[in-house]
Amino acid sequence: MKHFGLVAVAVCLGAAVSSLSACSQKTAPTPARSAAPQAEAWVVGYGAILHSTDGRTGWRTEVSGTAESLNDVTFCDHDHGWAAGDDGTILRTSDGGKSWVVQHSARGQDLQTATCVDPGHAWVAGSTKGSPGRPLLLATTDGGVTWQRERLPKVSQKDVGVSDITFVDAEHGWAVFTPFVTQVLRTSDGGRSWQSARIRGADYLRAVTAIDTRHVWVAGMKTEQMGGSFTARSTDGGQTWTPGRTTVVSCLNDITMVDRLHGWAVGTGGAIVTTADGGKVWTPQHSGWPGSLSAVTFVSPLRGWVITGGTNLLETQNGGGTWTKVSLPGVGVGYNAMAVQK
Repeated sequence: MKHFGLVAVAVCLGAAVSSLSACSQKTAPTPARSAAPQAEAWVVGYGAILHSTDGRTGWRTEVSGTAESLNDVTFCDHDHGWAAGDDGTILRTSDGGKSWVVQHSARGQDLQTATCVDPGHAWVAGSTKGSPGRPLLLATTDGGVTWQRERLPKVSQKDVGVSDITFVDAEHGWAVFTPFVTQVLRTSDGGRSWQSARIRGADYLRAVTAIDTRHVWVAGMKTEQMGGSFTARSTDGGQTWTPGRTTVVSCLNDITMVDRLHGWAVGTGGAIVTTADGGKVWTPQHSGWPGSLSAVTFVSPLRGWVITGGTNLLETQNGGGTWTKVSLPGVGVGYNAMAVQK
């Protein structure tokens, strides 16, 4: 997904104290399904971009053209993708990551999240630097030739940025803020205007995902239970929300769904939770990883990956029943996000 600022990380690390014991609870059973699909993958980090044609081996370092931290990466097909990072850095590829072009660079902007739906439409978001920081959203409708800053609704808290954004088509998208903002924004006109809904029971929202214009999920934290994890689902496009149920003590950093039933979320203390009922109940899985997990992506109910924030991935081919460490090239490099195409 993305790399978070120091304030956000500090808050969530405080929620991880009891997460290891929570993850030792009863874990979700391994799904019994057909063979996991093959997938092409890209990983980004501190000035680095890696590419693998199978998501496991043969990782090749691509020339990024920047030394800035790249915090998120997104692909809409096997050829067209964007990466976004610090100092307003936006990179684009149209050849599957073999080459990257700098499309935007602006000191005073930190971009944390990116999403695209086709070769023309993409969005990147984060915050302005300085005190207080302000939420920032940039959009393109011409493949990144031009980027337009979109106006976002005001939030009551100061020093706030967009932590995650997702779109399912050129018109319908959702965004969440960090830190300590429990509003979810939704748009039906490509980001030109936004409506807001506040979610009860959450203290902190970090991630949002959607599979169509109606089914949306968010993840974060609630402090009322010593840093308990928080999820919520919407079946009306984000107008109303219903919290999910999980006992894991963790700040959830990312969430993904592969269909209306099956999804995963990851967070501090090596926490991985999964749902098979559309987000009503989330069950712990054993990651075997002691540190914070920053991002998760799946291409089917069987095959998925988790970003650890270092030089390793966790990979599963059985829906999270078991997780295997995958070592990535690079010394002293931290990887923040991953994009996958079947």
